Parts: sequence; C-alpha cells; structure tokens
Amino acid sequence: MNDILKALRPKHTARVAGAGNKFVYLMDKKADFYLNLVPGFKYWDLCASEALYESMGGIVKNAAGESILYDHTSGDYTIREGIVAAKNQKVYDLCKNRINTELDATITELHSNTLEQIRQYKLQKAMMAE
Repeated sequence: MNDILKALRPKHTARVAGAGNKFVYLMDKKADFYLNLVPGFKYWDLCASEALYESMGGIVKNAAGESILYDHTSGDYTIREGIVAAKNQKVYDLCKNRINTELDATITELHSNTLEQIRQYKLQKAMMAE
C-alpha cells in the first residue's frame, strides 16, 4: 500500500477508521480518492455511502473499474472485488493513470496481488497452527 500511496503523490493523507467514516471524509471533501484492495467490507458498510456519494457526483467502482455488485446470494456479503472511490471522473482517471504509470500495474493487478498475499498469509498461518 505504501507503493500505491507514493505513486498517487497526494498532498495530504488521512488514516480514518470505520467504513462509514471513510466516505464521510470523501463527502465532506476532506479527501478526493479512496482505495481498498483488501476484502472485509460488508455490503451494509458500503451500500448507503455509495448511493450518497454517487448522488454528489462521486465515483465508486471495484478494482476492475466496474460497478460494485451487491449479490444477496453470496452468503457472507463481503465485498471481495476491491473498492475505488473518487470525487469525480477526472480524479478517478488521474489516480488510476498514476498507479499504472508509477507501478507499471493496473489496480486490478494490484488487487489480484493483494488477494494472493492474503491467501499465502492464511496458508502459512494454518501450517504454523498444525
């Protein structure tokens, strides 16, 4: 994540706890961009924030640049595809391009790498527990 942060070249950064608070920061214009590649958010953590933010002209997509799908048949209701939010299309494109250029990887590739790192961590943890 530090490499991504460096690639974005932000003027300011904020570490904010809580799913809702992250979007409050965006809606209050204290932040212009948010990226989360780690599964963990539940549908109820994001659905209202996404609707409100998009009504203000904000962009909310998954790591592949697609709309977030709230599949009620998924079982555990976890958003696994990543979350990318930006105050508008211009900021979304700027941040996406900076990541692509500086890291020579797409957000989708970084998300896949993150998922693989999580899988490896869980595998190591399980092996140590045996």
